[in-house]
Amino acid sequence: MEKNKVQIFIFTQTLLKGGAEKQAVLLANTLNRGYRVNLIVYYGSKLDKTLKDKIDDNILLTTLKGSPLIKFIYLWKLFRNNKNAILFNYLLLPNFIGGLLSKLTGLRYSVGGVRSAVLSKNKIQIERFIHNRLNVYTIFNNKLGIESCVKNGFNRDKCIYIPNALHPIPEAIDRINKDDKTIKILSVGRFEQVKNYPFALSIIKELLKQNIEITYIIIGWGKEEETIRKLISKYGINNSVQVVINPSNLNDYYKGADLFLQTSKFEGLSNTIMEAMSFSIPVIATNVGDNKELIKNDYSGYFISDYNSELFINKINYLIENPEKRIAFGLNAYNRLNANFSLSKFD
Repeated sequence: MEKNKVQIFIFTQTLLKGGAEKQAVLLANTLNRGYRVNLIVYYGSKLDKTLKDKIDDNILLTTLKGSPLIKFIYLWKLFRNNKNAILFNYLLLPNFIGGLLSKLTGLRYSVGGVRSAVLSKNKIQIERFIHNRLNVYTIFNNKLGIESCVKNGFNRDKCIYIPNALHPIPEAIDRINKDDKTIKILSVGRFEQVKNYPFALSIIKELLKQNIEITYIIIGWGKEEETIRKLISKYGINNSVQVVINPSNLNDYYKGADLFLQTSKFEGLSNTIMEAMSFSIPVIATNVGDNKELIKNDYSGYFISDYNSELFINKINYLIENPEKRIAFGLNAYNRLNANFSLSKFD
């Protein structure tokens, strides 16, 4: 079958600024080189303009409207009329709807997607049913997630590991001649409990007690924003911490950062760590998900187990006090990303 005759459906829950959504757009643009691509968004009103603008012009963007029944009927007709298509689903709801409809319509292939290394008990039961009974394969972006799911009854033969990719990767940044002597520590991610910002703020509080000249910048959005702001006020660190909500110039913050801090309780393959590496920033993060696949200890940063705040503080201090090492780590991070997680690896 000729490539340009094959229809590809990419089905995602929203098109907001999340890791899954970014990878869905990247997959759409990559497959658009040789296939007809339709990017389907279940919650059609949940669109981030910046992410939407990154979609190639000739990709069909379908934003579903109406009740769940209306959406289901629309997709049933769409898939029934394109039985030779290949469907890629992102996250639980699209996994279930896409997998079920593939069975009902005789769709050629339905491929699921699991993005986290840790699933709740309820989610893992549903995803296991979808994986084993509905979808042909499931793509995992992290190795730890595969091992965890296989232990919980997932058919290993249907698990495929494809790591996230980053595109475009900017030019490496050399911060040797940096004018501003204040060290800028950056965290980027949704304001959710799993990101564990209280732990990050406790680290910053202790660093500031040592009279270290730092600014901590937290970028994101979400329901934990009020909790974050209250802790900043409680710790009395308002003058040294900035909370930035979903900025349009995110790259400028990466360019200005000296260190990237991530204290998540669990991850898959972290897009924000990859973004930090692409801007030549050393990363200090918890040892969760596939962070150890991204970070090489004592080379491009540090991954730290067991929420050891003292070790976090020591490693941050070391990189602050040794600018040559900090800069070298950042360039090592860039080269590691370019070698292992560029678009050529995604193809």
